[in-house]
Amino acid sequence: MGVMMAETKAINKIDVYKKVIKDIFSERYIVDYFQREYKWHTKQVAELISDLENRFLQDYNDGDSTKDVARYGYYYLGSIILCAKGTEYSIIDGQQRLTTLTLLLIYLHNLQVELKLERPINLSSLISNDDYEFSPNIGVKEWADCLEFLYEGKEEYNLSGKSLSINNLIGRYEDIGGLLSEKIQNGALQEFIVWLKQNVIFSQIITYSDEDAYRIFEAMNDRGLDLTYTEMLKGYLLVKVQDEKKISELNKLWKETTNKINLCRENEDLRFFSAFFRAKYAKTIGQKIKDVGDGDFERIGSNFYRWLIQNENLTGTDNRQQLIKFLEKEIPYFVGIHTKIYDASQNLMKGLEPIYYINKLGFAETISYSLLLAPIVYDEDEGITTQKLFLVSSFLEMFTVFMAVNSKRYAQNIIRNALYPLVVKIRNTSVGKLKAILIAEYNNFDYYLDGINKNKYPNDYNPEGISALGLNGQNRKFIKYFLARITTFIENQSAIESSFENYLNTTQKKPYQIEHLWCDNYESFKNEFDQRDEWLKFRNSIGALILLPEGTNQSHNKNLYSRKLPHYLKENLLAKSLHPDCYVNNPNFTNFVAKSNLPFKYHKQMKKENINDRLDLYYEIGKLIWNKEVFEIIS
Repeated sequence: MGVMMAETKAINKIDVYKKVIKDIFSERYIVDYFQREYKWHTKQVAELISDLENRFLQDYNDGDSTKDVARYGYYYLGSIILCAKGTEYSIIDGQQRLTTLTLLLIYLHNLQVELKLERPINLSSLISNDDYEFSPNIGVKEWADCLEFLYEGKEEYNLSGKSLSINNLIGRYEDIGGLLSEKIQNGALQEFIVWLKQNVIFSQIITYSDEDAYRIFEAMNDRGLDLTYTEMLKGYLLVKVQDEKKISELNKLWKETTNKINLCRENEDLRFFSAFFRAKYAKTIGQKIKDVGDGDFERIGSNFYRWLIQNENLTGTDNRQQLIKFLEKEIPYFVGIHTKIYDASQNLMKGLEPIYYINKLGFAETISYSLLLAPIVYDEDEGITTQKLFLVSSFLEMFTVFMAVNSKRYAQNIIRNALYPLVVKIRNTSVGKLKAILIAEYNNFDYYLDGINKNKYPNDYNPEGISALGLNGQNRKFIKYFLARITTFIENQSAIESSFENYLNTTQKKPYQIEHLWCDNYESFKNEFDQRDEWLKFRNSIGALILLPEGTNQSHNKNLYSRKLPHYLKENLLAKSLHPDCYVNNPNFTNFVAKSNLPFKYHKQMKKENINDRLDLYYEIGKLIWNKEVFEIIS
């Protein structure tokens, strides 16, 4: 009897600890089969990275060393609920955060390797719990191969037929490279790593039975009586109408409208109101420096309901007549526009193609939706709305491409100060005025395809732009995007049926992969290169890359160029153009070449000068796609 009572007491025990990341990731975790999907999207990862960076940069000063991190403040990442099972812990709540942090640790580990730091900070023990073979600390058998692939820094993972979790693991890992600021990646990297390990805290709640674990989980996550900001906003505004019949009508309309937008994806109503209030009413943005408060941009993002209460004079909702119009007309109208933007981001739509492109580039939705909604005027002609959406999204694609070509990051926390003021400039503008503003902004870009804006920075060193663009561990997603865009462009111009979506689709039977024109064998090129690093730079140059379907890429990637060339003739036009026969009996292509004056030529061999020729070709194609004449398409 006494033994039974002791066992019962042990089962009901609950321990709570405060632990930093280096201690959290020293444990071994398992995930029950019914919880195994990793579901985070770019948005959630972007928010996490932004929060971590913002907190770190509040204390970091240029020139600080890793020793200085001891005086930095802490950042609390919430609680995780675990159930102790032998030497392992089953994750009941916290899987998404722990998995994302694992991806971040792998990325930071690989970045230190790539930078060849003399004294890298050890992260391996936080990623894998075995010194002799890779065994991830989050023990989901299905994930192990994928996580090892990322940890080893290999080139391209085959996603064909893989689960949602695997697709998300690869996608979110690729996102991290674009989300971490340049200041972290190229300046404060090791200080950030030390801070992340030592100053980011969880509450670790450990139970000793699944029943206790889920009882706590339910208590902490019971949303039965909680209201979302959207519901709180509705309640506050409807009460102000002061007419029960009208309130009933507007309540029904509100439900229909929010149900409509949430068909896009879960909680899209929250994203809509944040984007809408920023687009139409916000005026200020905070600065990521000490002792400077948040602006409208941040306050709306954290709690748009409270922001509206404090700014009713801006929205006009302090006037009953305007309030009813706001609820009855404007909100449903702009929900329709938001839904149109979302649909265009998921599938190529004629006239709105750049919205799809910026989504594939991973441009921050917290900025793009506000910019896209900003110039739209209530109840304007649908054709005018489409023109405005095309203009703004074209501008954003060019901005993003130019940043990426010059190895600059374009995560929300990096570019918001540069781009959010544009929201105010283009708010409720006509098509003509919008074009003029965007052209002026284009002329004032910091970077273009050929490097730095020489007019804006005449005395600065001029980066090489596309001539220095090459494949590396951080930009694979963009390189594939770039190749897909120029391939689709020249095929469309040559009257060849082409699908940009197909080139980027990672779930089809034979997804396209990045093909090196040079095989991975330095010994074969020693007659041209004294140093392996110089050879590798040419091999990874954008001019030495094309896209090929999986299988074709794998079967020929060890061959010399001369043996690959005949096979390229069977592939897409960018690959075919390497072969002499592409220029014979191919009038649509040769007429396009003549008309566009692009420097196409075939290459029977592939040496340094040939790669430079292809680099020039890609640059000229890029100039036809991304230039300010695009704005003149809209009359």
